[in-house]
Amino acid sequence: MAKKFYSLLLYLFVQYCFLVSVVRGQALLPNQLPNLVLWLRADSVIKDGNNRVSSWVNTIGGADFDQSVINQQPLWVDNQWNGQPVIRFNGSNYLDGGDNYDVGYNSRTVFVVFQANNSQYSVLAKSLYGAADNRYAINNGGSGVQVYYRDNSDYLLSSMASPVGRNLWSNLINRNSQQISLYRNSISVGAPLSGLQGGGYNFNSGFRFIVGGFNNSDDSGVEPSLNLDGSGATL
Repeated sequence: MAKKFYSLLLYLFVQYCFLVSVVRGQALLPNQLPNLVLWLRADSVIKDGNNRVSSWVNTIGGADFDQSVINQQPLWVDNQWNGQPVIRFNGSNYLDGGDNYDVGYNSRTVFVVFQANNSQYSVLAKSLYGAADNRYAINNGGSGVQVYYRDNSDYLLSSMASPVGRNLWSNLINRNSQQISLYRNSISVGAPLSGLQGGGYNFNSGFRFIVGGFNNSDDSGVEPSLNLDGSGATL
């Protein structure tokens, strides 16, 4: 059963809700979770004969993540993790989901498993260069994986280290308790930060949601592995 659990976590999926509970050993698919809005997996791409990815398809519907510029397209690489493919970003490419997947008045939970190629990278972001409200990102500036969130004040949670290998990261923005939390392999990274704007505040960023980049234009190398069936990945 543990193998099925770890297999499930080899996805990037985003959920709008007030509470998420995942039970170790319980075999679930992301589309069995309530209020799921995004599920990306590496078998659900549009690619050319050179395995350059022009579109990463949201398997439950909704906006996809696209890149029309060939030299900014990531690569689909087969047989990387437990015989399954990955989408590889090299620091000069990213995928753009457009102005979609805002938190709005909701809470949000993001689960992602990835392996970094260097010590500075961005996994995903809805952000903009310079001072602006309603920004969000998961990245590593060199000191550790961090989640950055700004409604009209800054909130930053960091792992304070640059982990190697594959890790499950989960981030919960809870507009009900007005807290933000970060977990690595189901273990809390620091204490949750309090003081977020509550559910009456519309977190509508107005920025593009991108994977493999930061603030709509800058990106660094990261390799998210979003497998269909990881068959018990070692995290």
